[in-house]
Amino acid sequence: MELVPLNTYIETFKEYTKRIQKILRKAKFMSVDLSKYLTTQKNIYTQTYSDIFNKKYDSGWIDYIFPRLEEQCDSPRSKGTGLKSKKEVEKFWNTQLLHNNYIEMLKLLNNYTVEEYKSIISERGRYKIKQSLNIFIHQSNYDDFYLISKFLEEKYA
Repeated sequence: MELVPLNTYIETFKEYTKRIQKILRKAKFMSVDLSKYLTTQKNIYTQTYSDIFNKKYDSGWIDYIFPRLEEQCDSPRSKGTGLKSKKEVEKFWNTQLLHNNYIEMLKLLNNYTVEEYKSIISERGRYKIKQSLNIFIHQSNYDDFYLISKFLEEKYA
């Protein structure tokens, strides 16, 4: 049996350590934190639901109920509210509270006629909602897919 010099083990260990550190940095970067959505929805959802039910409009809620991809968030107000990765999109959709609020709000908006929808939700707000729907339609089960596609068809025809 041939002896391997200690330096070889040390160099191998150093390379292994570097690889592990790189993987851990990447994993940390890839971690998903949805606290901004959970916290904001906790604070605004009831009032927003009431406002939409009563056909009032305030755009501050759209970015947190119907999030878009970060690169789609082009206004100073919406910067930092977007989902940063496919993993975040999936986690948002699979977080029961966020998913349920999304679907519940969509059902509420679906009760609007096209004319009401266009007069109550601003053009920019409708654009944001459409961007969000186009993301989440790919995450949905049959019932959600049907609701989203029906909404897109009726309100954006």
